[in-house]
Amino acid sequence: MKVLIVEDNDDYINLLNTEFELAGFEVVLAHDGLEGIEQAKNTNPDIILLDIILSKTLGFSLLRQLKKDDQIKSVPVVAMSNYSSRENEEKVNSLGAVKFIDKGSYKPSQIVEEIRQILERGKSM
Repeated sequence: MKVLIVEDNDDYINLLNTEFELAGFEVVLAHDGLEGIEQAKNTNPDIILLDIILSKTLGFSLLRQLKKDDQIKSVPVVAMSNYSSRENEEKVNSLGAVKFIDKGSYKPSQIVEEIRQILERGKSM
């Protein structure tokens, strides 16, 4: 299973990378929205883990772009942020995300498990 992680915090992306690799995932990393779109198109991930607050662009606009692109719109996107709010959760869901994760409430190992469960549910549909 291949996960694309779009996250601009180097420490956090490295932590997630390690957790996903230890769990047997193939990991592709992107540090901003432009790189995220490029990697999504070039690497065909099974799922995208997207921080909604990125330094060069908001993850909201990146999510919108991902879901409009015929090549990658079917790839499930899980949005995440340290800024959890009902408004953010509703917004990402309305833009096509399958889940919103509050980074402060989840350990990296729990994020890996959430991603695994989403992918398993997708296979059984």
